[in-house]
Amino acid sequence: RLYLVKVNSMFITSMPDHRPAQKLYPLSLFVRLVSHQLTGCLQVTSGFTSWFIYLEEGQLTFATNTDRPLERLQHHLQQLSLQVATLTSTVCTQVCQRFSPAITNQLTTLPDYQAIHWLVDQEYLDGTQVSTLIEALAKDVIEPFLSVTEGSYEFAAQETAGGSPGLCRLELRPLVEYCQAQLRQKQS
Repeated sequence: RLYLVKVNSMFITSMPDHRPAQKLYPLSLFVRLVSHQLTGCLQVTSGFTSWFIYLEEGQLTFATNTDRPLERLQHHLQQLSLQVATLTSTVCTQVCQRFSPAITNQLTTLPDYQAIHWLVDQEYLDGTQVSTLIEALAKDVIEPFLSVTEGSYEFAAQETAGGSPGLCRLELRPLVEYCQAQLRQKQS
């Protein structure tokens, strides 16, 4: 069941300690989020990894997890740089370093999302390129999430990624179907 939680801050940073791990069905969670056209953040914690799935009216605006988000971003920026002349290797490396908690000496919520916003603000990426990037990142986040069978979760209504308006809106269903197909292919 989804928990609607009123949160004073712009971002949920940790799961309550009192919420025990429970059986999880990621596909069922996605179906509920899309069918109810919810806006907010689904946060799931399983083991040492937390996933953050941001939605606006049932459409994906951003997805990330705590497993090396800036490394994942840098990998996809390097791939995108083959198509975007302004996105040089130096820019890809510098933007990830700029938002690294080790460099900034602070724990930054959604450093990958903030880095993408910075790239847009600096006009390194346009709307189409951002959508392509966020879709690629979402696939990398959703695929392992579909294998999660136990953990804690909650849904915070009206949350936005990084406290900022969404950079794009993607249909969640085709993303999940793609990730399911990838998982099946790996398992066979």
